[in-house]
Amino acid sequence: MGTFTIRYDRGSLVVEGAPEGWRPPSYLVWDDRIGAYRGLAIHHRALVRHLTHAGSAFRDEARAYPELLLDPSGLPEPYPHQRAALEAWSRGKWGIVELPTGSGKTLLALRAICAVQRGTLILVPTLELLAQWCAVLETHLGIRPGVIGGGSHRLEPVTVCTYASAYRKGEHFGNRFCLVVFDECHHLAGAGYARIADGLIAPYRLGLSATIGGAANDGAANDGAPRDNSGPSPPAGGGSGAGGGPNDRAGGVFSTGEALKPLTGPVVYRASIAELSGGVLAPYRVETLEADLSPQERADYAEARGVYRDFAKGAGIVVDSAAGWKRFVFTASRTPEGRRALEAFYRQRRIAFAPEAKFGALADILFRHRNSRVLIFTNDNATAYEVSRRFLLPIITHQTKVSERRVIMERFRGNRWPFLVTSRVLNEGVDVPEVNVAVVLSGTASVREHVQRLGRILRKAPGKEAVLYEVISRTPAEQHVSRRRRMHDAYR
Repeated sequence: MGTFTIRYDRGSLVVEGAPEGWRPPSYLVWDDRIGAYRGLAIHHRALVRHLTHAGSAFRDEARAYPELLLDPSGLPEPYPHQRAALEAWSRGKWGIVELPTGSGKTLLALRAICAVQRGTLILVPTLELLAQWCAVLETHLGIRPGVIGGGSHRLEPVTVCTYASAYRKGEHFGNRFCLVVFDECHHLAGAGYARIADGLIAPYRLGLSATIGGAANDGAANDGAPRDNSGPSPPAGGGSGAGGGPNDRAGGVFSTGEALKPLTGPVVYRASIAELSGGVLAPYRVETLEADLSPQERADYAEARGVYRDFAKGAGIVVDSAAGWKRFVFTASRTPEGRRALEAFYRQRRIAFAPEAKFGALADILFRHRNSRVLIFTNDNATAYEVSRRFLLPIITHQTKVSERRVIMERFRGNRWPFLVTSRVLNEGVDVPEVNVAVVLSGTASVREHVQRLGRILRKAPGKEAVLYEVISRTPAEQHVSRRRRMHDAYR
């Protein structure tokens, strides 16, 4: 019997030297173009095990990751939950750790990197997180990591890369890393970003998230409507909106955890906000404030809601699911009457999500917490810019340039600007322990989004008590959204 050769080729494995009659594992297929077997790079670990157990001689030319000599002595002593999580992951070095924001997922990952001592790729959804990871690696491990994203492309034995950059360029370095840390790994659940994980040979994988959740309790899972950051999102909820790029999976409702299992492994450890609050995390409370529509707003809301509901009823459409929403949009787009109904739908949501009374409630909150650090979240850019204009507050949206965002965040962290407005881009990637107040002025029905926003204020600081204000209008649309997104233990 000859010797097999395994090579890496732009996100896939090429297996040469197979003898006649060899029965390949199911993840390999014959490629007539090259006269060899081919499979996704993610199967490298399984293929090596398969050949080893079969007693087959093979030469592995796919691996190109270096050994490291990292010193973990500068890392803080782990909390019991971090130690337990690392032990659970280390049994197979393949799985997800689900911990709340502020509970030390990054430091847990640093210990995993030091334990493996091989080339490591850290994937993140935002440029803010990319910068934070670089700072943490320099501070705690004394290394200058490689950076891919935000205009930089520098590979090092430990490299931090955005998901968007890995999606475009990952095939060029998919064999350079033994360990991949997927920060905010729920972004991988989409069919597009799943290809990132498929194209990496890394035998060791650590997924980190505060919000794996699943279709059963996340409004995002049932949302088939398009995203538009310039206005409120459609009926059934919405995704996190933070990752950008091709991140939608066809085929309806699915569990994020199940979708991630073949890419990162199963959830191997989990601790909730309720378990860690008051110890590892800051104690917190949640207050829901209701805002009335003015007589004119109520009349305009009723009129617009009537137009769109009458059209839907006449067309025999129930707009309470992804399929119903898609059918409504398709039917409405075909006639002038339908297009008026679609515009009426968005008009009644704009009224519900941003009535004048909400701005009054926000003014009261800001005065009450005038000596606090406050994050204000909206569902759409239009409302965020209106808050910024009315209260003369700094703002970050997906349109904010990287250089401007950096200045705003530095001044926010330094308390020069204690209040900050954003739409959805800061749902993830904000590490400011001093922030103790968050105001959700509007949002989707996504449980994940709501938990992420709560997580922004849970990092522990001396004497800190966090408070999340949810400001909702007295309308059926937003009352429904509020009920759905609070279907989580953190709000019970």
